Amino acid sequence: MPKTFIHFTILAALISTASFAQTDPWWKQQKINFMWGLWGIANPDTSKADWARPVPPRVFQNAAQAGATVFADTWQYSTDHARKAKAFGLKYFPTSHLHHMEWLPGPGRAWITRTGETGFRKGQDNPDYPLKCPLDSSVWERWLASDAMREGIRTGLVDGIHTDWESPQTGVTFCYCDVCFARFLNRWQIEAELPDRRERYAWLDQHGHLDAYHDKQVFSAQRIEMFTRIRRKLQAIKPDLMFSSYALGVTDFTQAMHTPQVPFVLLDSRHYYNDDRQPWWESYQTRLKQEGYLYIPGGWTNALFGSQPSQVSAARWLYEAMLNTDGVWVWFEHELTDEMFGAYAAADRDLKVVEAVVGDFLFHGRPDPHFVTATEWTGNPHLQRAVQRTYHRDDKHLVHVNNVDTEWPLRVSLSFPRLAGDGAWTVTDPMGGVHYTPDGDTPLWTSAQLRAGIAVAMDTRSDLFLLLCPAEADLNGPSLMHSRDFDTMPSHAESSTRAAGGQPREHLPQHGWRFRMDEQDAGVRQRWFAPESSLAGWNSIPIEDFWSDHGGEGPGWYRRDVVIPDLPAGKRIYLHFGAVDEELMLWIDGQPAGAFDLGPDGWDTSFAIDVTDRLKAGKRHLAMRVYNSKYAGGVWKPVGILAADKPEGNAAQATIHGE
Repeated sequence: MPKTFIHFTILAALISTASFAQTDPWWKQQKINFMWGLWGIANPDTSKADWARPVPPRVFQNAAQAGATVFADTWQYSTDHARKAKAFGLKYFPTSHLHHMEWLPGPGRAWITRTGETGFRKGQDNPDYPLKCPLDSSVWERWLASDAMREGIRTGLVDGIHTDWESPQTGVTFCYCDVCFARFLNRWQIEAELPDRRERYAWLDQHGHLDAYHDKQVFSAQRIEMFTRIRRKLQAIKPDLMFSSYALGVTDFTQAMHTPQVPFVLLDSRHYYNDDRQPWWESYQTRLKQEGYLYIPGGWTNALFGSQPSQVSAARWLYEAMLNTDGVWVWFEHELTDEMFGAYAAADRDLKVVEAVVGDFLFHGRPDPHFVTATEWTGNPHLQRAVQRTYHRDDKHLVHVNNVDTEWPLRVSLSFPRLAGDGAWTVTDPMGGVHYTPDGDTPLWTSAQLRAGIAVAMDTRSDLFLLLCPAEADLNGPSLMHSRDFDTMPSHAESSTRAAGGQPREHLPQHGWRFRMDEQDAGVRQRWFAPESSLAGWNSIPIEDFWSDHGGEGPGWYRRDVVIPDLPAGKRIYLHFGAVDEELMLWIDGQPAGAFDLGPDGWDTSFAIDVTDRLKAGKRHLAMRVYNSKYAGGVWKPVGILAADKPEGNAAQATIHGE
């Protein structure tokens, strides 16, 4: 099929500047380009550790020219670095590392374990460096902001505080120190002498108070209250002081330091090595965005610049990450080279062009992943890789579409089933200033035409914008681009009906499955697939989702009994899998029934296994061994029973890829 590409050259100097209110905080006027690493390596003075060396001014200048917005210091606070960052227009975030808390000078309570012993990190028993009580407010306050840092906050040198939680201190929970135990007795109005700390756990158990002392909700509430007091003290000095963290989950600390006025910045730490698809993983940011957090993905510079295979350039990945989220972060452990600064600069240049044209929508629009439906694909039917999001601004709608695939151009029909009203609309490529036309003559579209779909062509690994606006009376002779129909694959509903011969697809139950990881890969040898094999020690798990915390890398098993309905006679029977991450072996009633293995690339590929001679009506025992080499893993899309006409000629394939 011939491919059509339309390219518009854009001169940034000719683009109107996006409108931002003068009162908007800085994080609502630009994406957060968060640069963090061993900055001191750029200083050749080896008489000091790399983290303790002053960073030369040229590094700040290069970072600013490459588009950085935040200079996150390597360790703690440096007045010299803060002033240099300000001189080049950068926001300055000192970093508070949790593992520094052990060595924090000054008074503070040690963490007392339930045995009454002072807690230390593994391999450390120096009495001067214990782990700290998790509810000692004075220690946490001094850890987060030293006296020098407070002065930097007061004078405007510090814009935010970054925190790194990689430390054994994160595992410190319930403390048996004198203060914590006395507070417990007071809170529950228990009149008793303070037991010896080595006897406190047994005392709680004897008096039936153990569950109350270990109440996680109460502990969490105390931590949130403590961190909230600390935040209020610091924001009383600087009301727009931000906080950020190298972690993804919502914790006691993030909840306390996050407010609607000054959102918390979460650096996604789940993928230390970059994945080409990461900028579009909605599940990682949907909840965070709903609660007002700022979410930025990122990774290690080595991953972007040569230590792992990648299908896209570093500049492209940085651009996509910033455009589709609130920014990007990168950690580095060697001096940033011209190549790295060049990649940042290229990404920043492309981003600034987009922000100048549609920045008002990106920063102030309401994001909506459901407004547009990608209804038809052409070319390879496996390449359903159009990722889209809409930003609503009053009665206008900006649609951002990405072709995620790096090898195939894509043609897609975008329909707007939720478009309200019956008025006339215009559809514009805002980057090129060209109007799409349904007939080659007029730029006007009816709501019915848009609900039916507009056809667009996309190059490999590219993105485009469509701006839907209510039609104006005078369009001043706009340039037109005809949205022509093209040969399309049948719709999914039509394809399913054809494949099933008119029979509906029955889905296997989502819940009720039992799961177990197979760390020793002994399941096949030990016949875990057999119906009589014990399920003792197996956990409950749903399908139609990644196995997440239930599993990890390696083989994992799903099992359950399923009642199969009556199946049509004279048909081939298939088990259709929406997707499995990433390899599958299937048993029915203890007998091998088929397999799927395309390697890591098969993680999002649908397939069907012919089970005509295995799957019968009645109660059947299904066992699935899934092998996952990296990332999430699991039977993450629905599994259904498909009845199809018998093929002519040769027998059906055992496993069929695609819809």
